[in-house]
This record gives sequence, structure tokens and C-alpha cells, in this order.
Amino acid sequence: MAKPTDLYMQYVSIPLDCVVQDINILVEASINTGLSLRGNFAWLIHEVEFLWYLDSWAANSWFEACLTSRIGETVMPQLENPGVIDMHRMRCGLASTANDLLDQSKVYHHLPPVPFAGPKLSLYLQAGITGVNWYAGRKLDCRIGFTTQDIDSKMYLELAETWGYQAAT
Repeated sequence: MAKPTDLYMQYVSIPLDCVVQDINILVEASINTGLSLRGNFAWLIHEVEFLWYLDSWAANSWFEACLTSRIGETVMPQLENPGVIDMHRMRCGLASTANDLLDQSKVYHHLPPVPFAGPKLSLYLQAGITGVNWYAGRKLDCRIGFTTQDIDSKMYLELAETWGYQAAT
């Protein structure tokens, strides 16, 4: 691969708001990366940050998030699945009381950075709560820190296939 073209890291966020009540439903948000076969560059992902915004939670609840190149999943992807870049699970042992606030941030650093080429990234969220359905209104942000690197079309196709794209665009 060629030398990175960015001197400083750039950031892009994928915000996700839960709008459903059913905890069994996988919620998805996606972004266009702007990467394409004709663009002649790839992302080098240096870090992925998951930031949870919770103002209340139930006892023994959990939230799971996954950043992946796959779109339209119906089951939460796992780390060993093709296309998965990072995932994070948060457990809440005790129930919250009135006016509790939990903003939890978890950053995953990638050294060396992960090369990525593909037109989209998806963020998935799922929750599990014992006996309570209060999924709606929960928020998650995923912030991706990356630099760019010049590549040729052959390398783009190779990277895109690695991340699960059959027909790279």
C-alpha cells in the first residue's frame, strides 16, 4: 500500500436513535463513506468510539452495538462475522433511580490501522432487558477516526472484497 495522504485524523459519526419499543428488533443506522472504485483512496481506521446516552435503565439490562460494512442485517452480527470492524456490549447491573444519567464512552484503538474500502458503514444496536420494554428513546453515537490513503483500483477491489462487497462501486 502507498503512504497515508492525511497527516491528521478525521472523524465521522453515525448517530443512532432507538424509535421502537421491542427489544428484539435490531436497529440500524448507516452512512455513505464516499469511497468508490473511482475515488482511488481508502480509509485507514485508527479508532472506533461507542458513546451511550442513557437517562434510565432497568436492572440486568444490556446494550450491544456493532460497526460493520454489512447493510440490512436481521440478526446482530458478531465479531467473527465478515465485515465486522468493532463491537461493544454494555451491561447495567442495578436499576437506575430518578435523574440518573449514564454517558459511557468506549474507544477501541487499532494499531496498525484497519484499511477499509466500501461505500457504506452500518451501526447496529440491540438491547436485552429482563422483564421491561423501554427500548425507545435510547441513543448511541459511533465515532470513527480515520486517515485516507491513496490506492489503485486493483487494491480497492481487494479491500472491498475483504469487507464483504461482491460488486464494489
